[in-house]
Amino acid sequence: GGRMSKLQVETISHTNNTTAMTVDSSGRILQPTKPSFCARHNGSTFATDGATIAWNTTDGTYGSFDIGSNYNTSTYKYTIPITGVYWFQMESITNASANNITLQIRGGSDGGDTLQQSHITKDHTNWQTQQISILKSFTAGDQIHCYQVGNVTWYGATWGWFGGCLIG
Repeated sequence: GGRMSKLQVETISHTNNTTAMTVDSSGRILQPTKPSFCARHNGSTFATDGATIAWNTTDGTYGSFDIGSNYNTSTYKYTIPITGVYWFQMESITNASANNITLQIRGGSDGGDTLQQSHITKDHTNWQTQQISILKSFTAGDQIHCYQVGNVTWYGATWGWFGGCLIG
């Protein structure tokens, strides 16, 4: 038979004492510095027309957060801090008619590459949820954001968000 090793620790940290991982008594793993965020719009409705969608807060308002401080609330872009596989999603409601709107997740070194698209056409003014998501390998420094081609009004507060996290 082969030799087996067993590592028994409660905390794994960097040499500068930054905790990277903890394991509780049930074997659950917590990674408190793993990059993730949830950006929201601080306000009710907001219109976007051919621009990056303004998810403008990560300060705790409406449950928003930014572990690692990688989301810019002025440019509305998330900068990839470490190369790896990430998941991103945007979701919001709208009650306006929309004709031939394209919802996109854009990325790349300048944030200009279209990575994922969703088509929106609504011929009514009832509330409807729109969402888009992507699971992809990204390179450190890539800028990720939601972009909209066409004019539609989104709803902010707790009705909409843009977020993501490092998978590994």
